[in-house]
Amino acid sequence: MKNTYSLSYLPIISILLFSLYFAVYGAVQLDNH
Repeated sequence: MKNTYSLSYLPIISILLFSLYFAVYGAVQLDNH
């Protein structure tokens, strides 16, 4: 039961990491300009 519970959290964590990476990438691009 605990395994499926943590598995359902995986997409949320992956989306959070992706948005964080995108924010950092955008900040670097603005800084380069």
